[in-house]
Amino acid sequence: VLVTERLVLRVPRESDIEQLVALADNRHVAEMLARMPHPYGEAEARAFLAMTASRRAGIAYALTLAGTETFVGCAGLNTTDRGLELGYWIGEPYWKRGYATEAAHALVDLAFQKTAIQVL
Repeated sequence: VLVTERLVLRVPRESDIEQLVALADNRHVAEMLARMPHPYGEAEARAFLAMTASRRAGIAYALTLAGTETFVGCAGLNTTDRGLELGYWIGEPYWKRGYATEAAHALVDLAFQKTAIQVL
């Protein structure tokens, strides 16, 4: 779990599925991501949870608002042949509030603290 000023970054869980689908099933979100299918339904959400549980490619976090646990998106670090890749998406109702920047700062700090990486 990572905690920032306004966010709690935690492991995605089954109780997130309803909010995950509601926010991810949005063409505006999918258009900005290489690996986000559209439409996005419960099957895609369950596949995402299974993938994050396996940690095959890295680590993913559910982004929730501190104090309310409101799900607002996801962020994570993936291993690539070039090093670590930071990825994120925020549900459209939560855009332009700085949540992506806040989550990215927490993940960059984590990457430099917990890995031998020198450049992200």
